[in-house]
Amino acid sequence: MLCYTTEKLRQYFEAFGAVQDAVVMKDPVSRRSRGFGFITFEHTSFVDNALQQHHTIDSRKVHYITPHDTSLDMASVYFDMFTDYSC
Repeated sequence: MLCYTTEKLRQYFEAFGAVQDAVVMKDPVSRRSRGFGFITFEHTSFVDNALQQHHTIDSRKVHYITPHDTSLDMASVYFDMFTDYSC
């Protein structure tokens, strides 16, 4: 079974720039992945670097969105790639 962790998410996206924060969201009871995670890069240009290509991690296509609310940190990106995987 594949196991996605915050550290694995961080390591993958550090190739595009310094990562300030990474988190894989988990169900509080089962501790299973909820199917999404968040990355915050140290600079918005690193987001641009990451979004210039499509991503696949362990044969899973990565879907992503950036915040639409301009009051949010524009260095943050939401990534959905963990569906059906648990730790």
